[in-house]
Amino acid sequence: MYRRPMMLGKDSGGDWHVNKNSACRFEKMTGIDPMSKGFRRRNRGEAAGEAIPDVDVVEVERNLVEAAAIKLRHWAGKNQALFRVIVWGTISVIFLSITLWVVISFRAENQAAEIADLLTRQETVIKLFPTEDGRKNQMLEIAKEADSVCNVFLPGKPAASGCLLAASIYSQYEMPQEAAKSLAEFARQTGTEKAGILGHFLAGYAAENTASFDQALEFYNTISVDMKKINREDFTLFHTSRVLYLQNKFEKAEEGFARILKDFPQSVFLDEARTYLRLIASQNAAQ
Repeated sequence: MYRRPMMLGKDSGGDWHVNKNSACRFEKMTGIDPMSKGFRRRNRGEAAGEAIPDVDVVEVERNLVEAAAIKLRHWAGKNQALFRVIVWGTISVIFLSITLWVVISFRAENQAAEIADLLTRQETVIKLFPTEDGRKNQMLEIAKEADSVCNVFLPGKPAASGCLLAASIYSQYEMPQEAAKSLAEFARQTGTEKAGILGHFLAGYAAENTASFDQALEFYNTISVDMKKINREDFTLFHTSRVLYLQNKFEKAEEGFARILKDFPQSVFLDEARTYLRLIASQNAAQ
């Protein structure tokens, strides 16, 4: 801390005033305008026999935090309306963020409770109805409710659990199209890469069972980039080639199987790829 006296002078009327050059330097250092009404000392004439008091000596803090606080206070005093808007806007954003977090947490807890209730109902239905045909209607009703939970996505795992529950029931009763939709939603919501890959693969496999080959290819192609990252490109290459073979697109299927033999000599699909290539060769020979 140091003390810097303000430089004063007299105007033609005998009043004391602040030297303008000194005032500019002072304002740059402190953010305070010495020409403001509160800082001026009026009617300090020699005739009154009154000396300039020590209160005109202003202390300037070296502390940067205090200097910033002084500047902020000075700015807020000049822009009170804007300052109020900023303060109340900040408070509103904080309040809305807390409210949203509470709502999301509450909804996630409700989802978890709903899934637990559905699992309990599933166990009860299995006990009450010993045969698959007898419990089918009740199980499909549970699957529909699980789907409704699945389709309301919130951060966390409850919704994804609902997708898996619905998919397992649909698969059990040979409804692969519905299972594919639930598994695709599971893959979309799951944060882990491997779970997402599994969901898309199972969805593609379920689509194959209903001869929805274009949809199956779409699911397999979706995970091709992720499989390439973990050096398992042969996985999607084999399954897409297999679907192309089922669509009688033998030329494209042959390219895929041949690439497995060439680029992935250690692939677990090597023998199956050779088998498909022999089948394609026999098809071409028959034509």
